[in-house]
Parts: sequence; C-alpha cells; structure tokens
Amino acid sequence: DWSSDVCSSDLVADFVRACVGEGRSVLLAHPGGEPFGALRSERAALLVGPEGGFAQAEVDAARAAGAECVDLGGGILRVETAAVAMAAVLRLGR
Repeated sequence: DWSSDVCSSDLVADFVRACVGEGRSVLLAHPGGEPFGALRSERAALLVGPEGGFAQAEVDAARAAGAECVDLGGGILRVETAAVAMAAVLRLGR
C-alpha cells in the first residue's frame, strides 16, 4: 500500500498520532536522527518537510506523538528526491 499525502505543518502531530494508532511506524526525515538505512518497517508513514526542513517545534511535536527521526545522509535533498529515496529504501529493504 503506497500512497502519498500532503498535510499542513499544523497537522503533523495529529497525523503522527493517527498513523501510530493504525499500527504504522512514522519516520520523519530530520538531520541528526537514526541512519535511515538501518531502520525497517513493514508499515511506515514517511514525513518529509518543506524546503528548509521542519521547524523544531514540529519535530518536537511529532516525536512526542511517536515519530522517529531519521537522517538521510550528509547532503540536502529536495523534497521530491527525499520522498522518493525514502520510499525506495523501504521498498528495496524488504
């Protein structure tokens, strides 16, 4: 089940809670998190922030709601590239 949704930044914590309630892990792309390639999940929701990344308050709210921060590596990726890269790593890692 692969789909993409766009939600407003005001709804990030609500989105995380809903996903966790459905039994999904939530992986939020943010520098300093766990290395992304090391994490595997059968059911995951992937959160990629806007250009410039998530605001720290959004990151804190998402983590408090159950999201895990994952680091995509040393470079800065465009949002389109980051989303595709994360989906590919999860898909190929199964």
